[in-house]
Amino acid sequence: MVVASTFFQHKKYIYTYLTLNHIDHVLVNKRKKKLIQEVRTLRGPKCDSDHFLVKVIIKQKFITTRNKFTEKLRWNTSNLKKPKILGAYSKILNERLNTQEETHSVEQDWQNIKNIMLETATDTIQLQTRITRNEWWDDECKEAIKEKNIARGKCLEGEPELPKKNMRKKEI
Repeated sequence: MVVASTFFQHKKYIYTYLTLNHIDHVLVNKRKKKLIQEVRTLRGPKCDSDHFLVKVIIKQKFITTRNKFTEKLRWNTSNLKKPKILGAYSKILNERLNTQEETHSVEQDWQNIKNIMLETATDTIQLQTRITRNEWWDDECKEAIKEKNIARGKCLEGEPELPKKNMRKKEI
């Protein structure tokens, strides 16, 4: 824990009639101390106490989560470098967009255009095949992992049977 109210330099108040001690502090976890931007003691409001109100300004970042299970479509952009495929894509796209009926809703128009573009790209450009980066991971590795998991499950159920070794007694 860290005392956060001592981080910031403020004007020192001179107390003439009373001797007052600074007894109002903010304690913060060490990991969160960078989030605190300002700590001030507010002397104005009367609380019928020897304590003052403490104002803390905190910088908080919102956590954004991404859906890990949605797969992004990866288009085979190397096909766009081929003039034949690029010409076919632009021709089919123009035909489909020209035959498109306009609606009075902007959202509906956008969905129609988006669907036409995706269908045309799927038909002509095609999706990129997934690149396997671990060539060493094959069926043999998968079988070894399955056997290991089965053995671990048996071990967790009860005591495993240890192989008996032929042990010779040494004569002393």
